Amino acid sequence: MMKKLMKISGIVAIALISFSLNAQVIEFDATTHDFGEISETLGTAVHNFKFTNKGDKPLVVTNVAPSCGCTVADWTKEPVKPGESGTITANYKTSPGQFNKSMTVASNGSPSSIKLYIKGNVLRKPEDLNATHPQTLAKLKVKNKGDLVFTQINSQQTSPSKFIEVANTTDSDISISFENTPEHLLVAAVPQVLPANKKGQITVSVIGEKAKTYGLHSNEITIVTNDVKEKIKITDIVSEKIDIKENSPVPVCEIEKSFIDLGAITTTKTNGSFSIKNVGNEDLIIKTFTTDNTAFVPASKKEMKIKAGKTGEYKFSAGGLAKGENAATVYLCTNDPLKPLLQFAIKVLVN
Repeated sequence: MMKKLMKISGIVAIALISFSLNAQVIEFDATTHDFGEISETLGTAVHNFKFTNKGDKPLVVTNVAPSCGCTVADWTKEPVKPGESGTITANYKTSPGQFNKSMTVASNGSPSSIKLYIKGNVLRKPEDLNATHPQTLAKLKVKNKGDLVFTQINSQQTSPSKFIEVANTTDSDISISFENTPEHLLVAAVPQVLPANKKGQITVSVIGEKAKTYGLHSNEITIVTNDVKEKIKITDIVSEKIDIKENSPVPVCEIEKSFIDLGAITTTKTNGSFSIKNVGNEDLIIKTFTTDNTAFVPASKKEMKIKAGKTGEYKFSAGGLAKGENAATVYLCTNDPLKPLLQFAIKVLVN
């Protein structure tokens, strides 16, 4: 019995040795490739992994499975004869940042499964500042060129900042400064000196407590870039913050209508009025008149006082009106703690 077992073991050993000698053996020159730093503009990074059949039977690569969809694999499909070589090709679609990807190679060789690795760092392609900032402001390029319009704040508030995205597409530094900036506007360039082929920002915010007058403000500030200047328009609205004292009398505004249609006229001049009632128990004072259309002006520059329980007519006029429809938004500054700024819309058609 023992002799029989020894005989069987010998046969198995001979068979294993024979299989080892005749098996297909796949051997790679390298299983990892480091691309190092490459540019996103490359589009696709390609590397060929070379392998050799070290056995004595044809070697067939049956499949190559990348670890993600960003890598596409190709390989030698024909049987590789003993002693000959084939390739596994990795095609990596470049995306900014570091990467470390793998591909699993399946074959009829030994080993039957083996992993290949690619790694590297993709550098983001340089931004085309002329394309991303197509408009011109002085010597700068900007994404969007236009007026800056702020929503209403009161005299104890500071507005959220608005930004103008700028770029320097020249070959030299550009110094950015500002002229004719009113005290209640905070305007800054970041950085103040913009290097060549770099991006920056112009930031603008409204500081309510520094407003010298209340109502609508429309200002033109000058952007100075080295020796070139250009103006931009900034519009903001600041109302007075009036504290209400406990048990103290207060004026209260009541408006019949906030839209005034003056109809059609044949001249370039007209007049109108706003009807305002004081339903409070203190004198209502109409302090100032501001508008987005300078053709409209108050009939009097003096403050108007409306007694408690009374109705007043705040009069205005317009001159130099253009043919067609003329429109204006008017803001009246008052001492009403709840309505410190009254807003009216006016329309008139000149035939």
